[in-house]
Amino acid sequence: MNEVKIALLVCLAVLIFVPVARKILADIDYKRQLKGKRPERTCRDDAMAFSSSATERLKETKEMLEVEARTRGMQNFIGPK
Repeated sequence: MNEVKIALLVCLAVLIFVPVARKILADIDYKRQLKGKRPERTCRDDAMAFSSSATERLKETKEMLEVEARTRGMQNFIGPK
């Protein structure tokens, strides 16, 4: 019985500690980038956020705006404005 309680406490501690530790490390890394101790992270040239063709970019932008409107509409009881 005690082993089960200890296992549950360890799992709970890990679930709480890991995200907190990752956030602290990310904050430290960000501050080091601002001070110039670490080079600023940039996107690779071959890693594109959008498609290369203009029509694909427009389609992706339209989809993003539709999702944003749907999300904002779900926040209200009345619906989208």
